[in-house]
Amino acid sequence: MIKYSNRQLLNKYGDLIDVLSYLQERAKKLKNQTRSDGAIIYVRVSTQDQVETNSLADQKRESLRRIKEMGVPFIPGAFFSDEGVSGRRLDRPNFKKAIDYAIINADKVSHFMVYCSDRFAREAILSALTRTFLNGLGIKACSVIDKMEEMNESQLRQKEDQNEEAGKAGIERTKRGMMTAREAGETTSNPPYGYTKGPPRQMPGSTDFERQTIEDPELFPYAQLIWKLALQGHRMHIIQQMAAAQGATMRYRKDKLIDKDTIHRILTNRFYAGRVRVEGEKWALGNHSAIVDEEEFDQVQRSLNFANSPQAVPHLSDRDEFPLRRFIRCENCGSGLTASCSSNRQKKKYGNYRCWRCGHVNVRADLLHERFIEELKRQVPPKAVLILLERAIRWVMKEQIASTGTMRERVQQDARKTRQDLVGIAQKMASGVIAEDAYKLLECELMKRLQNLESRSEQLANLDKITEKDVKKALQITQRSPALWTRLDLESMLALQSALFPSGITISSEGELKPIDTPLSMMCRLLAKTRTTSSSGENGTWNTGVHGLSPCSITSSSHACDGKGCKAASGGTQSLGTPQVACESTTCGVSEGTEENLVPQARLERTTCGLGNRRSIQLSYWGTEG
Repeated sequence: MIKYSNRQLLNKYGDLIDVLSYLQERAKKLKNQTRSDGAIIYVRVSTQDQVETNSLADQKRESLRRIKEMGVPFIPGAFFSDEGVSGRRLDRPNFKKAIDYAIINADKVSHFMVYCSDRFAREAILSALTRTFLNGLGIKACSVIDKMEEMNESQLRQKEDQNEEAGKAGIERTKRGMMTAREAGETTSNPPYGYTKGPPRQMPGSTDFERQTIEDPELFPYAQLIWKLALQGHRMHIIQQMAAAQGATMRYRKDKLIDKDTIHRILTNRFYAGRVRVEGEKWALGNHSAIVDEEEFDQVQRSLNFANSPQAVPHLSDRDEFPLRRFIRCENCGSGLTASCSSNRQKKKYGNYRCWRCGHVNVRADLLHERFIEELKRQVPPKAVLILLERAIRWVMKEQIASTGTMRERVQQDARKTRQDLVGIAQKMASGVIAEDAYKLLECELMKRLQNLESRSEQLANLDKITEKDVKKALQITQRSPALWTRLDLESMLALQSALFPSGITISSEGELKPIDTPLSMMCRLLAKTRTTSSSGENGTWNTGVHGLSPCSITSSSHACDGKGCKAASGGTQSLGTPQVACESTTCGVSEGTEENLVPQARLERTTCGLGNRRSIQLSYWGTEG
């Protein structure tokens, strides 16, 4: 069938209008002209069963009888029939031949006879189009059953609409009938390899014909041989070779030997175990003879090795050997790096990261992993910063728990009120105050609201589950990240990377890694803003050469550390990198006044994000001047 573009359809629509207008004018002129009478016959059946039950011969006999009654001679050889072709299609081969014959011999064809009006087409618009075309040629459309030639235009249109509705109802009726037949064990489609349909036979007391599924005398022994070899434990390619050696051929191409795909379909079809597929995975006991029983069929499914059959290998987008794929981005174009394995001349495989868009980055995977571990080591903060971070988190948690508890109580109160409203509308419906339809609508809205409130309450409850133990564990992971990263699984590696570098990392064409605004750099900027100087002591810096960060210090009631702990001193500023602040002892006796001075000088906001079974806390800081 020819396919048309939208622009071509515009032209075709215009051509169609021109042709129909010409045919209408021509039909008016031909009414007053005398011409010879002659009839052609077109018959059609939709299924092959109707072909084998002599339905076509009956239609031809009745059509000839009707032509004789009308006194119109039949044109010898002008008989056309379509066998097993649906009337929902206009591209029927012999129907097109009948129309072509009528066009060429329009001077001697006066009647176009069909058995019933739906033989033209099932669709009303297509049937009307065919009639208009024949009328333009001066040919009258006739039928045996409903006598189209005696109807006016409105009656014809009504009849064509009825034919279309009957066709749609017939389709639904056929589907239901096929479903019922399959549930009864009948095969409603072509049976598989080794089986065929028997001749149609009429059931006693019924006008319907049925065809039972029987064994194909030529192919059924080969199907038995295939199942016998499979039960013996042979692999599929061995089965194919042995069956082909015995002369097993394809079903519709007798000149070609059976292939592995056909054998695969045979050995995985439960039809050979005496079952018929009803719908989906629902099977019914069939009326045909089985080759194997259910137990043998299941045995073949367990034991048969299909490793030699061609199977597609799924592409893995995330692979354990490339954890930095799509995480590190190209500095030139901003695209995430892709990764793949390559082989050298010695057939040794090695991984490569590269920029798929601009190609400015191409680096060995092992080298990039070493540089990333070095970057993780640079991100490990000293203990002084960890002390500050832990106390800041504890202070934020205290604030969050207080606000979360109040909000959760409010949500639970709303949920209790919604439950009371549900009981109230149920009582009003029972007493007849509101109708049942209104009650259902109100109940649906209240139930949705209640579900949302309960979900919100559960979310707020989960926020309070972050304990001090989780905080300490997160800080320990931060300190040990260089050693942990190489030992984690892929999911955990990706989670750790996202937690330490939330904005990602860029890489230059020379392979230099540049983290984008890490939480550690935010922390040190905060310390730089809140740094004050004291009358004694001097400002120190922490890893300025490595991190490139500004000098940071802690302002508090100066304290000195000894082997037993930290004691409050008389004020001063200590460097973050000095051992006086980075206490090696497990206990750090910083006074309550110190904790209050460390945190409230900045405004902190806490957000939580789930990382599988882990929980993490991310702090954002906005320093306050003075």
